[in-house]
Amino acid sequence: MLAAIIFTALVLRPPLTAIGALTPVILSDGGLSATELGFLGSVPLVVFATFSMLVPRLAQRIRMSSLLAAGMAIAFLGSLLRLLPGSALLFLGTGLLAAGLCIGNVVLPLAARRFFPRRIGIITGLYTALMSAGGGIGVVLALPLSDGLGLGWRATLALMGALTSIAGILWIQTSLRESRTCSQQKGTRTTPETSASEGTSRGVILAVGTFFGAQASFFYLVASWLLPLLLGKSVPLPQATIGVGAFSFAGILTCFITPPLALRLLGLTKTVLVLSAFQLVGATMLLLGTGNTAFMGAVLLATGVTGAFSLSFVLFSVKAGSHEATMTLSGKAQATGYMIAAVFPFAIGALHSVTDSWVPAEAAMLGLALLTLGSGIASTRGKVR
Repeated sequence: MLAAIIFTALVLRPPLTAIGALTPVILSDGGLSATELGFLGSVPLVVFATFSMLVPRLAQRIRMSSLLAAGMAIAFLGSLLRLLPGSALLFLGTGLLAAGLCIGNVVLPLAARRFFPRRIGIITGLYTALMSAGGGIGVVLALPLSDGLGLGWRATLALMGALTSIAGILWIQTSLRESRTCSQQKGTRTTPETSASEGTSRGVILAVGTFFGAQASFFYLVASWLLPLLLGKSVPLPQATIGVGAFSFAGILTCFITPPLALRLLGLTKTVLVLSAFQLVGATMLLLGTGNTAFMGAVLLATGVTGAFSLSFVLFSVKAGSHEATMTLSGKAQATGYMIAAVFPFAIGALHSVTDSWVPAEAAMLGLALLTLGSGIASTRGKVR
């Protein structure tokens, strides 16, 4: 069970982060125009925003391990389609891949709560750290696989997604074990109305969804614009690359330590205050500073964002009153969050085109830090379940 959770977390991000790393290769190859490539990058966000609402309903009818196995199978099929020639199959494959990955995004918080109820903090920290590490691995390996080994960008994208097949096999094994040992649970399920009523009020969903959305917006804003922003602040290219990479690799540590910190040491509200402080100071340094000051601002911002991302998944587990309510909260909050995240990168790009300035991006980061603070405090109010 733990192996299945670990490997699923590890393969959720590489198929997506590899697209950004391969952008120069795809454009030079002539496979897609810049507009088409931008749309390709937006497909996962749109799928996440819509499909996250449907996953809890599927979970009412399908055993959790079987649902995760199906999700990994769908992602694997989408990866194979991305290997085939033609832009239509590339977009279709990316959509299927995102739908499969979305199941993992929504269901993993329930897996942590259901199978490790006394270790929610540790397990949540572990799988969110691995999600962050997986994103970094996708960025680091994409170009060496495409150019160094001569696989090409299509085969590289397909390979990144094909790793989901291993996670799928692990969940199939888990499902078969559950069928043998827990067959008496078959047919017992809670209706969606009962599930949604247990700790998933509209206020909780909106607050947690906004908190998650701020972190998702940070991620896609950084992926799109942080590198040119730092270069415009007189940060050398190698140092600027490290600043961007901090959002993946610094997250390995911060994602791992944040859940135990929130659940055992500081408490949820104080943890929100600490992480928001990192974000506010980092965003302010980016807005006002240049050179090393801007670089350190990016590192501080990365620490606050990755920690808050991990805390989002803790909130999915502890702010709901049952396993089913955890699924409902996770699905609806992630749908809300990705709707918010889908707006920011494109809005900042449009503003930059008009103003020829990175001030809108810097101001947006400061605004997102304030949004993290407000929605985080609202999310931590009330009883922990």
